[in-house]
Amino acid sequence: MANARETDVTQRAATLRYLLAMVSVLALAALLVAGPEGVAWTALAAAVAVATAPRLPVTQIMRLQGSIPMPPGLATDLEHAAPILARKAGLTRPPALYLQLRGGALAFSTGDAHNGAVAISRGLLRLLRPDELEAVLAHEIAHLASGDIRIMRMAEVIATATRMVTMAGLFIVLWVEISHPDAAVSPWMVIYFALAPAGVVMLQRAHERGREFAADARAADLTGDGAALARALIKIDDVTMGPFRQFGRAAGMMLLPRFLQSHPSARQRVERLLKRP
Repeated sequence: MANARETDVTQRAATLRYLLAMVSVLALAALLVAGPEGVAWTALAAAVAVATAPRLPVTQIMRLQGSIPMPPGLATDLEHAAPILARKAGLTRPPALYLQLRGGALAFSTGDAHNGAVAISRGLLRLLRPDELEAVLAHEIAHLASGDIRIMRMAEVIATATRMVTMAGLFIVLWVEISHPDAAVSPWMVIYFALAPAGVVMLQRAHERGREFAADARAADLTGDGAALARALIKIDDVTMGPFRQFGRAAGMMLLPRFLQSHPSARQRVERLLKRP
């Protein structure tokens, strides 16, 4: 599993870079608002938020998402594949399988390597062949093995803290302008407060897209069949876009630019999978 180890090291390094970049943006905002003490208090508050954030049980999260435990016999191939893939990925135990009752052709996971769950929709069960379903399951197991949910929670805390600190900074600047008209306020500080939250979100989304690529690569290593995942992605994309594919893509780009999307395009993911040795 040399490829898997290499992918894991690369993924951890990328995660560290993105989180450090996000923390740097937050730290500078806190420094501008309240000096070194502001940085210290912001770091403490963020750490407390990460440590005390409520963590719902996996079963409750799945219930809130509209999923039920996978009925026996509905997805026997997945039931057989789950423990094998989990063992290869280094999970403590196989993820619980759920049937997603809402939405179209989709799959998602929650939890971690010790206690995870994967939901597969009815639409996906009908759409994909057994090897393609196994590839999708491997992708979700890769997310669990990498602790993606925990890392995304940390990134969201940093993004939220950045919004709060920069908003406070803008209020302080406004108060100074109103109460002390002669005071000199740097326009660069105002620009930074205005743009910092967007910068953190861009870093957050870029990191999420990178983790999707990493989960694809890990899934290909787990199954030994990257082409199966590529076929699954193409089928899901076709169903999702439907007959309005070109219009939908154009509208999507106008409403949500690529650098703000959490997932890479299916075309990008397929190209990377098919280029793998």
